Amino acid sequence: MTLQHTETVIRAGSLKALFVGNELLTKPIILETLKREFDLDYANLPNSYPFDRYLQMLEWLRTQLYSLDPEAKGYEKLGRGIARGFFQGPVGQVLKLSIGVMGTQRSMRYFFRILGGALPFGKFEIVEERPGYIRSILYNVPGSPEIMRGMGLEAIQATNAKNAVITYRKFSSVDTEHIAKWED
Repeated sequence: MTLQHTETVIRAGSLKALFVGNELLTKPIILETLKREFDLDYANLPNSYPFDRYLQMLEWLRTQLYSLDPEAKGYEKLGRGIARGFFQGPVGQVLKLSIGVMGTQRSMRYFFRILGGALPFGKFEIVEERPGYIRSILYNVPGSPEIMRGMGLEAIQATNAKNAVITYRKFSSVDTEHIAKWED
């Protein structure tokens, strides 16, 4: 399934989540390089940032922050950090507070829908859902699937669910199926 791109950018909220959740504000050398090489200054983030540059920046961050880890694990850690940053923002705080009322299943459905809607291009679809299980497909979005896997694992962890596992299958370089499983 190929979709028309409306605008291939990442939004400021996602950039903030990346900076906050991966604790980049405590790393002056990395902040200076992000400003110099990627034209990103946390104090003055743009409303949108080109997605291809964002992917280059994530690759660079992975090599700087997680150089001792295998590539997939480094991307997963970046994704976990993005989710932690999201949970520190206003929408994430509300979602975290509502987990007790909504339960894991509804919270995860909501989180995945927010996650899929964060990009102004591509398409996110939950194609199957049952207790302790969500299967979703992210269409027309390049990048490592480990990033989304890390975000999902961090979100499941926030619900205090047990035995969380997220697997993925790439249909193409831009289409990926993710399957999340957990026990309440």
